[in-house]
Amino acid sequence: MTAAAGLSPENGGRVPDTQPGAALLRLPPDPSRVNVQLYSKIKYNELKGRWEGPDTGMVQRDGDHRWRYDSALGVSPVTVEYGSGKQAIYEYDPKTHVTEPRVTSMPIRPLSIEGLKNWLNAHGVPDPHYMDSVPVKPMDKAEPPKKVPPPLDDINVYEVKRGDSIYKIAGNDHLIVSEIYRLNPWLDDRLEQWSQLGGGTRGRNPNELVEGDKITMPQGYKVEKTG
Repeated sequence: MTAAAGLSPENGGRVPDTQPGAALLRLPPDPSRVNVQLYSKIKYNELKGRWEGPDTGMVQRDGDHRWRYDSALGVSPVTVEYGSGKQAIYEYDPKTHVTEPRVTSMPIRPLSIEGLKNWLNAHGVPDPHYMDSVPVKPMDKAEPPKKVPPPLDDINVYEVKRGDSIYKIAGNDHLIVSEIYRLNPWLDDRLEQWSQLGGGTRGRNPNELVEGDKITMPQGYKVEKTG
């Protein structure tokens, strides 16, 4: 799965190793969909009916899609720099990547190597091997290597069902939605926002999916039931 579009290059083209709030990106939208033993430190507490993140102090109760801070886990809340100082995070929505601290809200995006790895782990995707080294801005205009298309068997394709929408297919995850648009240039996200453009020539309106359409999905992503 490619999710590097949000990475923030710094220091002469180098991507930072870590970022404030990176641990929150490891919290999955639905822990039951990923192998938490491989990709996360979270565990399920059967007595309390909730998932617990011992390194963040966050818990996700059954039936609740948000992660919320619980001091009973014995760790301090995750803090991020905001305004004139640090703000503690008491709620986090892993689908929109927006926090709900007591003062304000802010997005937590994968802007660093650790942040991207954590986000990939939260979606059940192993760290890609190329993330072991920090990307560096090229110093010359050497000819880029040719892209080799993946084998057909490795392409993750989803067949649209009646009543589907891009956001249903993506589980309301904005980063997955962006990846779907990137992988499917025949879908024109601009038409979704500006319906007065009509059919146009740039692509089809994503709101007009047809049952049987084939959509290329990010590698490793599994679509939940959309009905």
